[in-house]
Amino acid sequence: MIRRSRAIWWGAFVALFTGVVAFLGGLSVALHWGADIPYTGWLGPTGAVRRATPPGLEDQFAVYWKTWDLVEQKFYRDKPLDHQKMIYASINGMLRSLEDEYTFFQEPEDASKMRESMEGQFEGIGAYIEIKDGQLRIVAPIEDSPAERAGLLPGDVVIK
Repeated sequence: MIRRSRAIWWGAFVALFTGVVAFLGGLSVALHWGADIPYTGWLGPTGAVRRATPPGLEDQFAVYWKTWDLVEQKFYRDKPLDHQKMIYASINGMLRSLEDEYTFFQEPEDASKMRESMEGQFEGIGAYIEIKDGQLRIVAPIEDSPAERAGLLPGDVVIK
């Protein structure tokens, strides 16, 4: 009976010791390599967001992630950070740097409202328009619209 009791205690001790060593080993690997643990590509997607950094841009993104981490650790705040707002602002900043007024990011809620507002009936003459040289011009009348029935053609200038 005593031998069996010792065997159970030794087994529990070895299991606990093995668990602690495994935990500390994993912790040390995570602290040393962070999200860039080597030789994990063959495992497939591991769920680490930072691992999705495009190849060749790791150095440029390191500045971004370092700033993100500094904000997380050092930024004084009365309420929790709004990570979604920070991500959307990052996306907006990236797209603004392209200096193209037609390339922009719409937050999902705003995009949904926009889609809803565009459903239903439209009013107007039924033409695609542009303002060029301070004049309102017809780009193209929409098929079977009042503009097409009135004989408007691409390039026509709207005076009144």
